[in-house]
Amino acid sequence: MGNPPIIIKTSGEKSQRNSYKSQICPTDNVGFVSFPIFQKGGERMQYGLMGNRTNKIDAKGRISIPANMRPDLGTEFVASRGTGKCLALYPLDEWDKFMESIHTKVTHKKRKQLEFFYLANAEKMSLDGQGRLLLNEDLRKAVDLEGEEQAVVFGNGKRIEIWNCSQFAEELGGITVDEVEDILDEYDI
Repeated sequence: MGNPPIIIKTSGEKSQRNSYKSQICPTDNVGFVSFPIFQKGGERMQYGLMGNRTNKIDAKGRISIPANMRPDLGTEFVASRGTGKCLALYPLDEWDKFMESIHTKVTHKKRKQLEFFYLANAEKMSLDGQGRLLLNEDLRKAVDLEGEEQAVVFGNGKRIEIWNCSQFAEELGGITVDEVEDILDEYDI
């Protein structure tokens, strides 16, 4: 049984509310897709990642990254703690842009806080020959994956996030379709 459909209102149609809280770590999630995203002014970004998949964490702490995401991630990337208690995997060029934005746009005191949050937990990594990421014990503790047998791998635009299953379900179930519609209406999207 798959996830219930999300129906977004189109041309006056009534939407359905869906809750994913009861669907912790479904086994038949949507696969990953790479697609172009366009920024303001029409400038094309290199790629975008979307979708989620629940993958096993083996006894050594390794998790597989879906094959169709690996080219966008690159051979080397940065793994760091993300917001919302997830592990964020950034392609090197995206990590550089992210850190440069923090350095140039954020005031000194807040910049130091962000640098401490992200850099204290950052590590340059690569996948093994079978496309697996080794999650060391410190990383697993930082994002509540210690002792977990599976996790959600989530494509979030410019990065991949790895989530504790129940926390991902809580985040996903934390907003209703009606709330999404209200936000879209507010910004005339």
